[in-house]
Amino acid sequence: VTFVAVMALTRLVGILETRQALEDAARDEIQLIAATLSGQIGRVSERLETEGWEDTVRPLVGDLPSRALTDGRQILFADGDGRVRSARPTDPAFADKLLTDIFGTSQPITTFGAKAGAVVLTSTDGRRLIATVHHIEDNRGAVAVFQPEDRIYDDWRRNLRTTLTLFAFTAVILLVLTYAYFAQVIRANSADALYALTTARTETAFRRGRCGFWDWDLARGRFYWSASMFEML
Repeated sequence: VTFVAVMALTRLVGILETRQALEDAARDEIQLIAATLSGQIGRVSERLETEGWEDTVRPLVGDLPSRALTDGRQILFADGDGRVRSARPTDPAFADKLLTDIFGTSQPITTFGAKAGAVVLTSTDGRRLIATVHHIEDNRGAVAVFQPEDRIYDDWRRNLRTTLTLFAFTAVILLVLTYAYFAQVIRANSADALYALTTARTETAFRRGRCGFWDWDLARGRFYWSASMFEML
């Protein structure tokens, strides 16, 4: 039981560490995406007035790795007033919305930008998000990247179910084997006790009758004497 408990505790620590590593990786990825895009837009910011946000950000987003827009990750491009001008993947629900209308006014990322890092917050529609906002230089706008918290742990939850199932089977097998072992020990102890009682009674009878017995093992060349015979001789 102690072994199963220690194994469960060790596995629990490993599971929690994996979950934390996934969250840290998600924070790093969305900050890296936001920093990359905000820096690139800053270098071509003059094109925003002539070509518009859509045409400006399209090639920049196209240069990102395919993984950048997976697992529910969303990229928003906002102007200097914090109003969304473009979104990737495209979603009309964000059109012309202020970042504060999406993330709420009680969070620090729209105010402090990259200095606030990636934070966990509850959006105005009630979803739990990990989000970051990086401002474009000269107050030309901002790049916001966020990801639903539950999507980060999709693979982790699937692995967790598998791990718990395997651990449950392992624990049951170990407990059954432990029960079988102790049941066998109890039966062996009972047999030993019965044997000892029978031997004691036989020896008592031999001593009182001044009798004894011996056994000769021809194959191994060994003799066995009962205690009563040994005492007599």
